[in-house]
Amino acid sequence: RVYVPNYDENSVSVIDSTTNTVVDTIALPATGCISPLSLAVNPTTNMVYVTTNSDADGGPRCGGVIQIDGATDTVVAQRSDLRDASGDVPEFGIAVNSANGDVYVTAFYGGNLTVLDGSTLTTKAVSYVGFIPFGVAVDSATGNAFVALADGRGVVQVGPDYTVKSTLDLQTYS
Repeated sequence: RVYVPNYDENSVSVIDSTTNTVVDTIALPATGCISPLSLAVNPTTNMVYVTTNSDADGGPRCGGVIQIDGATDTVVAQRSDLRDASGDVPEFGIAVNSANGDVYVTAFYGGNLTVLDGSTLTTKAVSYVGFIPFGVAVDSATGNAFVALADGRGVVQVGPDYTVKSTLDLQTYS
């Protein structure tokens, strides 16, 4: 199964990858943070995590994460109050550590990586990683997360203790 966020529709499409057809559309709760941006799947727990944000109509920006049970395609938990230590809204990149269930979310403007407990969606840690963190990936075998900074500025390694371990400056290689 493939899950695709539908930004303007406030939903997630479920696609059968063998037949390449949409088999379900999951409506997301209308919480004010209604625009799904990206998602990640934990193959161990069959949970899907979707980042949401909204700054529509000039209102306050908000960020959230919605948890979907992949077995039933139903929303089981949500957070619409997600802000990092700088007050910024984590909203872009998301990844899951399938070994321990941690969910990693990047905060585009605040420069932070927020780590959530995958079962409760409570904040476990916030780490400053640098200018405009965008994508994030996790190596579940080592517990390291890798955060891509926008504009080719670099890749930041965050260890299993949620602290920055190293930064690879990509601008020196261009």
